[in-house]
Amino acid sequence: LSEDNTTLDFPRGDTDVFNPQIGLFYKLTDTGTLHASIAKKSRLPSIKDKFSYRLGTALPNPDLKPEESINYEVGYQDLLFKKLTVEATFFYSDISDFILFKTVPNPDDPSTTLNQNQNIGDIKQYGLELGVSAQILECVKGGFNYTYIQYINESSSDRLTNIPHNKVFAYLQYFTPL
Repeated sequence: LSEDNTTLDFPRGDTDVFNPQIGLFYKLTDTGTLHASIAKKSRLPSIKDKFSYRLGTALPNPDLKPEESINYEVGYQDLLFKKLTVEATFFYSDISDFILFKTVPNPDDPSTTLNQNQNIGDIKQYGLELGVSAQILECVKGGFNYTYIQYINESSSDRLTNIPHNKVFAYLQYFTPL
């Protein structure tokens, strides 16, 4: 709604994507598997991404395009001591039309700023993921995962936000034995 409580008519459109993926898995040992995959992935902007004023802190961007990427992955998984699963995966993504939540001048008051989702161009992202998981007890499984991520903005000097360089995840899962 606008300030005078009338409905705003944003442009309408539709978007569709096709995201194929292929993967190869090769069993090196009885417990170890090598894998490689290539996938095309798309991130369609949500209604909020395109049209939300975010309680007066943002400008809508109805022309926001989908973010698209080609992702490459090579990894290895093995079971050690009949209990401990270890995994290592290298990944690389070539992303186009990357969506970034940017600070922009407020068109109604140039002395202030607002935020807006914008397609900023091409990004390269790569990294390594390491994981360990195990059946700790009959009814408890646990795991630990570390991801190292780097990225390169090839299109602009915009600083990429909301992408951590290091990510750690740990979990314990309890389930009732049958």
